[in-house]
Parts: sequence; structure tokens; C-alpha cells
Amino acid sequence: MLVRNTIVISIAAVVSVVCHATAQRNHYASLVAEGMRIVSAFSLKEVPPRQLYEDAMNGMAQGLDPYSNYIGKEHFATFQESLDQEFGGIGIIVEINAETKRLTVLSPVVGTPAYEAGIQSGDVIMSIGRQSTEGMLMPEAVKLMRGRPGSQARLHVKTPKDDVLQQFTVARAVIPVESVKGDGRNPNDKWNFTLTDRPGFGYIRVESFGEHTAIELTTALSFIRKKGVSGVIIDLRDNSGGLLAAAVEISDMFINAGSIVSTRGRNDVILTEHDAKAAVKIPITLPLVLLINQRSASASEIVAACLQDHKRATVIGERSWGKGTVQNVFEFENGLSALKLTTASYWRPSGVNIHRDREDTVDDIWGVSPSPEMTVPLDDEQLTAISVHRKLRDVVPRRDGQVVNRPAQPTLLEIDPQIRKAVEFLEQPNAPAEL
Repeated sequence: MLVRNTIVISIAAVVSVVCHATAQRNHYASLVAEGMRIVSAFSLKEVPPRQLYEDAMNGMAQGLDPYSNYIGKEHFATFQESLDQEFGGIGIIVEINAETKRLTVLSPVVGTPAYEAGIQSGDVIMSIGRQSTEGMLMPEAVKLMRGRPGSQARLHVKTPKDDVLQQFTVARAVIPVESVKGDGRNPNDKWNFTLTDRPGFGYIRVESFGEHTAIELTTALSFIRKKGVSGVIIDLRDNSGGLLAAAVEISDMFINAGSIVSTRGRNDVILTEHDAKAAVKIPITLPLVLLINQRSASASEIVAACLQDHKRATVIGERSWGKGTVQNVFEFENGLSALKLTTASYWRPSGVNIHRDREDTVDDIWGVSPSPEMTVPLDDEQLTAISVHRKLRDVVPRRDGQVVNRPAQPTLLEIDPQIRKAVEFLEQPNAPAEL
């Protein structure tokens, strides 16, 4: 009887608190609505109600932390594509040529409709549908080429060395966005996951953490296992993160037991604890190097911190960004817009939160730092050279014998000190699995 009365009293107290909190929330919500009404009625310039609403949402989110934000209708589809790793299109990577100012194919995506139709690197797109590409900006071009899978895109194209205009009618399809890439390409245009300069070592770039990243990485690891490599480099540089679930699944591929990461909510209450469960994808004794830099963040840092704490990998490069928070996406308007809200922090197996707060200095603990004596800074000139090298290396070569006018490429080891350091480490006699 006493227990039952206590429960009833507790429930009544909770209901009272909830009602009071709801009343407070409704009070402020009504003030916001009143503010919007006043602006609509009396502002010197007429402001559409939609803009007022989105400005209010943006202001609310921006006042919370750097990673919470409102995603409006114009941007939500693109945001979703980045996580789903797919979109409706024809499958080409394009750029505005600096000299001709024309829309030019940088590379087709292997296995897509454009690739199968014969559109190749260096082709100049003269028109899309009935619209000339002369003076066209990139967003407009992307919008015209993307569309519902099954619909058709008509392109008029010139090859690099002649003035013959070709017409391609290409059926749009669901285009997968690769998040795992190698160093170069095999004769069939698919990725080669060994280092071109040192084929005895595996080399895998993970550019983001999306829905399909774990599957892609499994394929890459299977490739290098068959090659019998003596060491593996996983490149997480410039990887700003993605899905927590993908980071957990990928970390689980390299350790056979123990904590991967935990998340905590308000007042440091533990929300989730993720531990290793699956079998490792490569031998636990195979030397492993992770490359990171200042733009490696979030999910990248989860993987790097996990493998570093478990002494499974040697970390080479530069201190990472320091984003130790988790965001949830709350969809509005039946999935047309959303609020991305910071709801938790994540903690590495050692029990350290790597998040860098606004007031933190270089002397504070944040981010993931390279292993001892493995810090390799890069200057702006080196960063530019590496970026240009990678852009050109990723291009699918033409199949018609025409040569696109591009500068000669140095080797990766010649221009990338961080890769060079990784190779030097792996070439040591009996290189350890970690340092």
C-alpha cells in the first residue's frame, strides 16, 4: 500500500513538473510566434514566412554549439545523400576548365551509366538537354544532370582532340558515392588497394563514414589479404567523419576484444558502450598504420583513438581536429528539412573525451595525436601538391587512346612526407603491429 501510494505521488509530481515545463516551452514558443507576426506586419521589407521560420531555426541551433544546425529544404536532400552514399544521376565528376571556362569531365565513375555509355575524362560537355553550358555555374550543371533514376539526360559532348560533336542519351540511375579508394587503378579501372610505389604494402583511403563504408572497406581488406601484403596503411586524412555506427563497425574489423567507444549524455551519464564483437578482417599481427591530419574529425577520430588505445595501429601525421560529440538528426516536414542536434559526447577506450572546446589551447588534451616521434607536419605547398596529385591519380584513363593534356605526375612517395614516413616505418625489419 505504501509502495503504491509512493508511486502515485511520484507520478503526480512528474506530471506536474512536465506540465510546468511544457507551459514554459509553450510560453517561449508563443513569444517566437509573436515576434514572427510583428516582423511580418511591420518590417520595412516584406519577409516571406518561410524565411522567418528558417532564420529562427538557424539562430536557435547556432546558439548551441558549432555542430548543431538547422538543415532547410534546399540542403536536406544533399545532406541525406552524403550519408546514404547515393543519388540519382549519370555518374560523372565534372569541373569548370580554368582555360576554356567550359564544363569538362574530370572522370566518369566506374560502372555507372555515363561510364558504360563511353563518356570519358577530358570530354567537354557543350550542352545538357537544350541548355548550353557556356557560362554555366557548377550548381546549375549538377542540378540538370541529376534526377529521378530511370529518367534520361541528353548531353552533347566534344572529345579533347577534335571538334566532332557527339550526343549521348543516358538513363539516370542510383549512383553510389565511393568512400573507400585505393592509390591507383587496375587495368579494369577498379581500385588497386596496394601502394603503387611499394606494392608490398596495402593502401586504403577512407574518405567518409557512410552507410556503405564498412562493406567497401571489407572488400578492400579482402583484396590486400589476397595480395599477401606485409603491412597496411589506412589513410584518414581530410576525413571529416560521418556515421557513428560505421566508425564502430570499422574499428571492430581490427581488434578482437575490448571497448571501441562509449557515448555520454547530460551530466556524463553513459548512454551506450560499444565493444568489439566480430572477427578481425586482417591478422592481428599485421603491421597497421593510420594517417591523420588536422581535418580528420569525428568518426575518423573514433577509429584512430580506438586502434591507438588498443595498441593495434601506429598513428602518423598531425594532431586531429578534436570533435568529440555526437549529433542526431530530427526530421521535420515529413523528411524535407531537419535539425541536426548535439545529443551526446563520445569517449575513447582509455576514458578520455577528445573534444576541443572553444576555449581550449594547444596545451590542453583534445584530438588524437600521432604516436611518439611520428608527427609529420606539412606546409601549404606540400598540401597543394598532394591534392593535385590525388585529383589526377583518381581519374579513369581514356579508352580511345587520346591523351588529355595534363602535367607529368611525381610519385606519391616523392611529394608526400607522411606516406614516406609510413613506408619507412613498415620497412623496418620486423615492424611492430603498433608503436
